Amino acid sequence: MTVDDQAARASAEKVEALLAKLTTEEKVNLVSGLGFNLNFAQPEAFETVPGAAGYTYPVPRLNIPSIVLADGPAGLRIWPDRPGHNRKYYATAFPIATALASTWDVDLLNAFGHSVGHEAREYGVDLWLAP
Repeated sequence: MTVDDQAARASAEKVEALLAKLTTEEKVNLVSGLGFNLNFAQPEAFETVPGAAGYTYPVPRLNIPSIVLADGPAGLRIWPDRPGHNRKYYATAFPIATALASTWDVDLLNAFGHSVGHEAREYGVDLWLAP
């Protein structure tokens, strides 16, 4: 067994242990999340990153936070204004993934990934829903 195999097994065991602690309702909530502008969602959830595609439900008893999801095939799709903030949150408009991939420029794609990742972190987005 390699070190990588041991790490993978340890990670899988941690995942299984965590899943065993979750109720069925918590599991469903984790994979369904809070959609965009749903009436049953807590209003403060949508103040985190206005314009985000949605959020996952947190599970506080297991220290699982809510995750902010942003859509956008050409960069993060979020609103530039946030209540109580004086700054703007403009997201960079990038070429779509198929156009970038057609360049076959691995360095360009790597730079693109780093740019989107930096912007996501700066703006409070945890997961980008993009190709």
